[in-house]
Parts: sequence; structure tokens; C-alpha cells
Amino acid sequence: MGNIYFDESIRDSGKFIVGAAIYSEQDLTALVHDLWKEFGLPPTHEYKSSALKGADESGRKQRSQLYGILQKGRVGLVICPTSHRKELGKYAVALLKQLLATGLIPSGQHVFYLDEGIIVSTEDIQEAAVVGVLLNPAQDSRITAGLQVADLAAHSTGGMLLEQMGLLKKTVRAGENSGYDPDLQIEIGFELWANLRYYLFQVSTANGDETDQIALANHKMEGFGLYIAPSCPEDLAKNARARFGENYLGCIH
Repeated sequence: MGNIYFDESIRDSGKFIVGAAIYSEQDLTALVHDLWKEFGLPPTHEYKSSALKGADESGRKQRSQLYGILQKGRVGLVICPTSHRKELGKYAVALLKQLLATGLIPSGQHVFYLDEGIIVSTEDIQEAAVVGVLLNPAQDSRITAGLQVADLAAHSTGGMLLEQMGLLKKTVRAGENSGYDPDLQIEIGFELWANLRYYLFQVSTANGDETDQIALANHKMEGFGLYIAPSCPEDLAKNARARFGENYLGCIH
């Protein structure tokens, strides 16, 4: 049985929402609760990715450790316009069915946790049940703490899409163990992508040709780990495809 945690990042400046679904056979909630205990915090501590970190060293360390937990799962994405926020639950189920249909999530009994504020209908619950998934909406991320990992993924990919749209321009220090000069300034979208690229649901486009190095390095997400809602305006869908439609897994150093 697998666990799926779904949370969203609402980006009003770009008029879009990114929903992130984290699939893991491990109980990420238990891992997050244990993490907060290690920090000397109550297990119901809630990490908010949207909170400014700045000089908050503890916040940065928490984020780094949550990325470590994220790496124990795989990430699927939903993109929809903010005007269709009430449809996000339906789109989350569409992503779920897509992941199951493509074999990226094995068939079987799974539990799908959705954060508070994400609306699901009786029909959505029934559709999930048909494919063997128990939908648990309106979950408190302090209790179902795996949702905090989904929040991190949604916030990170939301920043990547904002940068793709030209609405976010920020550089950060490469830092130690990055493979670059530690003082090199790199675009924030590149840093976010580098942290996530191996953990996104995707498939190889190489078609068995082991000599095609370009195809081996590029993996397809759209139709697999990426669900672009049909309600997306053309420009939003175009930017979503440009940023997430394919994912490069080759060397970046």
C-alpha cells in the first residue's frame, strides 16, 4: 500500500496553481514528526514553505531535511489557473488516474491525503475508489505531516514556473558541495530544479536506443507525471510545458 500526499501553491502573480502529489510506500508523516522531534520541536510543528527564510538558519535547515524526506518518494504535478481553484481536487484525481494508467504508481490499495481547502466531490471520491484509492480530504498538515513535504514540492515548482514566465528573478549562492564555485550566483529556478529533478515522475524518451545520448538524458513528464488542466489558458499551458514537459537528467556541472 502506498501513501499519496497532495498540497498546492497558489501563485496569484502568475494566475496559476501548482499542485504536488508525493507518492511513497513509506509513511512520510511519521518521518516528518520524527524530524521535528530531532529539532527539539513538537511533532505537530508545521513547516510553511512560503514563509520567508532570510537569516532564519533553523528554517533553512528544516527545509534541507524535508528535501531529504521528499527524496524517499516521487512527485507528480498538476497545473491549473487560479480561477479554477475549486476544481483542483478533481484535477488531483485526474493526475492520480494518469499515474496509475501509465504504471508510474503500481495498482493496489493506496491512501490519498489532500490538504485542507482542497475541495473534492462525492464523484471524485468514487472515481478514486474505482482505481483502489481511498481519498482522505481536508487533512490538517500538522497531523498528516507528509503534506508538509508536498507543500515544499508545490512551492518549489511554483517558483520554477514563475521564473519560466519571467515573473521571478532571483539568484542565490551556489554553496558548498554544489559542484560549482560556492560563491557563484545561480538562478533560483535552477537551484530548485536541481533539488527535484531526479524525484519527478517521468519516463525515458530513448525508446531502447542506448546510443541516443540526448534522448537518454531527457525524460518526458507531460502525460505521465505532469497533468495540465484543460482549463489552463494557452499561455499558461505553454509555459508549463516549457518548464515541466520534459526533464533533463544529464550532467549539469
